[in-house]
Amino acid sequence: MDGHRQIDIKHLGQTEESKGWQSMGILHYLGLKKEFKGIFKGVEISDAIERLQQDNQDFDLIVKHLKYVPPLEQKFSWKMLEDGRVVKELDFTSFEHGESAIPQSFRPFFGIKETEKTITLNHENRKYEVDIKWTKAGPDREVVRMWWGQEFTSVLKDEFPNWGSIDPGDRKMDMKLVFKGTSGKDIFEASLVDDKSFENEQINFEVAMKSRLKDPPVSPPTGSKNPNKKTVNSTQISRDPDVHAWVLHKSNWICECCNKPSPFTKPDGSKYLEVHHLKRLADGGSDTIKNAIAVCPNCHRELHYGLDKDNKLELIYQKIGRTKKE
Repeated sequence: MDGHRQIDIKHLGQTEESKGWQSMGILHYLGLKKEFKGIFKGVEISDAIERLQQDNQDFDLIVKHLKYVPPLEQKFSWKMLEDGRVVKELDFTSFEHGESAIPQSFRPFFGIKETEKTITLNHENRKYEVDIKWTKAGPDREVVRMWWGQEFTSVLKDEFPNWGSIDPGDRKMDMKLVFKGTSGKDIFEASLVDDKSFENEQINFEVAMKSRLKDPPVSPPTGSKNPNKKTVNSTQISRDPDVHAWVLHKSNWICECCNKPSPFTKPDGSKYLEVHHLKRLADGGSDTIKNAIAVCPNCHRELHYGLDKDNKLELIYQKIGRTKKE
């Protein structure tokens, strides 16, 4: 846990000569003095926020600051993907205590109601029993927690040997536990995703783009004329979530090829369209709004494989003013 001097240097840009007075002044203004030190040690930020909001005292200003997260992150360490899977970004508590609080919006995925239950995780042809319990977090508040026990915790530690580098209260975007529902009652497929996998890049991109869509950029993003390539288990091209979010938002969820509305709604409640690059990234195309349009799945496949794809491409360049041949 950082002291005042460390906070000054790491978060407020002060020099090594800092005495910690800047952060101390801010914390004292918020009402946080030495008596509060360590009160939330080892607690996830989402849990801390929930406790403060339930308290009778006025912690609104503190909660406001706690809710701020960098653009590539979300409020919770839990995320819902477009395909209906749920991702848990593993944190200190996941490894140290073998458990995690489950935010209210994710409880329906696990069929959580008012009673405790046990679910089964299938991972690499083995089954693990996981308990879901209601626990007291204060005199008038209960929190739902998932306890996966010592055996599955050992699996997590073996898969992510660097887990010891996580500070209490922190989490890692490159250490993920992914849940997928099955046809069986209370049975879920579980997979582990690290920074070496292509799936990790896909998940991070989707999460970042969804975050941008909640607060779309006002000005057209610059994008990248020469997108970076990153080698994971295979070589892939890094895409810009700002470009994709801007293109989807500006389309008003109308296909820019056939002018028909989004064909369906995703499990998370948002509309579905895809982003198509007029000149493929693999062929040297740029990841910019000049080379990207929002299309329905049918038009997307036709623009790649259709007999009339070249003519359709020409019509798109003529119809959409922002596009430019590369």
